[in-house]
Amino acid sequence: MSGGPSYQLAKINKKLGKHVPFYIVVTDLGTAHATWFRSKRCDKIFVASERIKKLAKRRGRFRDDRIVLTGLPIRQSFADEAEKLSDRTTEEGKAYQRTVRENLQIDPDRKMVLVMGGGEGVGGLEKIVDELYTEFTKEGVTASIYVVCGRNEKLKASLATKDWSKVLAGEHKPKKRRILSRIFRRGKKNVRDTEDGEESYQGDVKVVGLGFVTQMAEYMVAADILVSKAGPGRCKTAITRGSYFLNVDLLLTNDFISGTIAEAACVGLPVMMTSFLPGQEAGNVDVVLENEFGAYNDDPVEIAQQVAAWMKDPELVNEMSRKAKKVGRPHAAADIVLEMGTAANAWKKLSPKSKRMTDLKL
Repeated sequence: MSGGPSYQLAKINKKLGKHVPFYIVVTDLGTAHATWFRSKRCDKIFVASERIKKLAKRRGRFRDDRIVLTGLPIRQSFADEAEKLSDRTTEEGKAYQRTVRENLQIDPDRKMVLVMGGGEGVGGLEKIVDELYTEFTKEGVTASIYVVCGRNEKLKASLATKDWSKVLAGEHKPKKRRILSRIFRRGKKNVRDTEDGEESYQGDVKVVGLGFVTQMAEYMVAADILVSKAGPGRCKTAITRGSYFLNVDLLLTNDFISGTIAEAACVGLPVMMTSFLPGQEAGNVDVVLENEFGAYNDDPVEIAQQVAAWMKDPELVNEMSRKAKKVGRPHAAADIVLEMGTAANAWKKLSPKSKRMTDLKL
């Protein structure tokens, strides 16, 4: 809510007899609440996308010279990794991704899907992982599925001890769905019958549950596809690195608000979004869909089918990665700080030096 601090700062300016610059950084990518634009006294308003720029002009009546399109600020680690990775579709990018995988002890010869649901590991992750494992195995996809469980130790333990043969048999589903699944599985080209009548599949899938991850930038570089909820930050990261995005989530960091969309975009990571909060996060879905670097679906079965199709179509994956890369702005934070610092220094020289902030009686 920018109106309150703006009003108080105007009183401070009057008492000090000098101008204290006031800036707004809108940390939303697709849509933003009207309270971001209440202040008419701000020197500059920094926005993350053309969508937010239009909102600032319509809702806040801000002039063009006061609106700065910088992108969404993300952590420096993502900017660093985005530079090292560059374009993940090139031979150099693939070589760097392989190095990162080896450093994280991830099999470099397998495709990798990163599944996220927030710091607490929420969002129906287990159902999505079960369906991903089943679909990959039946479709003959060899891959690693890394699941960020956060502080959800129960989910991490469940993934580590799960009998995946039962998941493949559909025992995790209601009985009616198991019967339908068996009917529709018949005739699939990646299913083979063994001598004892049991079905055998050509896919080789490994599932790894991770706890609270501190090397998120590296894991996003290592991934080929991101599955997460549609929060503002995480999705933008994938764009910068050049990989698929399936679902996005909001992450608070020490320095800036960051999250799935912003980080995914910065690394060119294609995305499949699985859920979003009505209102604020709805616009993030539109950003991903309009720029064609991901998809949205809230059904675990259909999510798995779509991701499996992507995994079997490397040319499509590369195209989505390049489109994600175009949207990402990994150096937004530095650009914002430089703009603020330059302007603030200019105002410091212009303002009277006889009064200091310590002279003010609040």
